[in-house]
Amino acid sequence: MAMDSILNSSLEEICLEGRNGLPLISLCSRLQPSLSSFNLDVSDRGLKQALWAGLRSVPTLKFQSQNQKVQYSPTDPLIQSVQDAEKLNLKLVADQRLMNNFLGLYIAHSSIDNMCQYQRQTLERVAGARTDGITQSQLSKELGIQGENYYYKVRNLECQGLIVKRPALERKKNAGDEGQSSNNLSRI
Repeated sequence: MAMDSILNSSLEEICLEGRNGLPLISLCSRLQPSLSSFNLDVSDRGLKQALWAGLRSVPTLKFQSQNQKVQYSPTDPLIQSVQDAEKLNLKLVADQRLMNNFLGLYIAHSSIDNMCQYQRQTLERVAGARTDGITQSQLSKELGIQGENYYYKVRNLECQGLIVKRPALERKKNAGDEGQSSNNLSRI
């Protein structure tokens, strides 16, 4: 596995956390399953330091303290060593441009400008669901929008090629609900 692939996987994990960012310590544990399939161990100091150097070279990443009161420059002497950065309990936050690219919004800036808050939240939530997808009814409930109104917002994202909808059966587990209902599963 090339360092570029590891770096790309790291950026995906960071972007999945959105505006909240991802603690550096959590990043390492999230990468471990994919690295172990290539007989690599993220606890290897050399690998960890090389990854950290790669992350510090990404201009669209921010390096913040957990309480967001301190932001560090990638060249700050306090964070040159991955061990020092972990001691500071740094979190990595993707800036808006990187998040837009992660969500597939690099195609046309006009579509970004015309996107409503619900559509952006939908993209972020669908991205967080990864390959499992998420049902349209679950999305509308989480965002507090009635299903019939939400359909048109999701349809717009689908027409732009930002999400893909597939028919799915949703099983009802509550005592008062019966059987199954048809729904759409959304994926990026």
